[in-house]
Amino acid sequence: FGTLVRSADYGETFQNINSGNPNYLFDVMFRDANTAFIAGAYGTILMSVNAGLSWSGTSTSTNRWFYSISFGDENTGFASGDYGNIYRSTNGGFSWTGFGTSTSEFQYSIQAFNVNDIISVGNKGTIIKSYNSGVNWTDLSSGFRNTLFSIDFLDANKGLSCGAQGTITITSNGGADWQRIQAAGDNAYLNQIEIAGINAGYCVGEDGLILKSSNGGNNWTELNSNVTAGLYSSYFLNENSGWICGDSGKLLYTSNGGINFTNISSGSERYISDIWFNDANTGWYASGE
Repeated sequence: FGTLVRSADYGETFQNINSGNPNYLFDVMFRDANTAFIAGAYGTILMSVNAGLSWSGTSTSTNRWFYSISFGDENTGFASGDYGNIYRSTNGGFSWTGFGTSTSEFQYSIQAFNVNDIISVGNKGTIIKSYNSGVNWTDLSSGFRNTLFSIDFLDANKGLSCGAQGTITITSNGGADWQRIQAAGDNAYLNQIEIAGINAGYCVGEDGLILKSSNGGNNWTELNSNVTAGLYSSYFLNENSGWICGDSGKLLYTSNGGINFTNISSGSERYISDIWFNDANTGWYASGE
């Protein structure tokens, strides 16, 4: 079964939760303190209404793979998937309907600013945005062909994305224009980026790579993770305190802005694809195995 694990003590210990689903799980997110969603393979979008203690499937009527979920309000959500497909829910996530977009490239990360404005990034540097709740999509790709795996916005204007070949991109106008930054080596794969404050940002990648920016994403410094495992996701409560997860059950924690990282026992040898904390004490991670 797809692995889902919960901590109720600030990430010190974790307990398995039965997801009831055998497929790969990629993205876990909480819309509010009680309502949570997980995106996964073969049409999987799971939903919890009791703070993640139990999960049920939603109606997607597809076998497409979903990689990322974001909600514009309590009713309207979006899930990005394979071959450029974006799915939308208008009833709080209980059912989902697919929309074609301006691309056929896989879409790995999506963010909804509200019910109308949504942006998604994916394979071969594709960046697409909708201004009418996912019905139509505009191609905002900026010429580079580096695959983008993750996107995050501080507000409706300032955002960051990251991806293959050491790529980080930055926008200050809601995604209309992007500047590409060579933040790591040409062979570096950067899997997730996160804005952790007005100026602070973190980015994690393969071979234990952790980058930090203290000036809004314009410059990046490599931090010492003391691991060589691939790192896939992070969740920071603020610019100092956060968790990072990755291959072989790797789970790291810092309380001092990345000066030091502590290895936390995740209780798993499987790769951890995503991590989320919905408050300072209660967190979750999902696995693709």
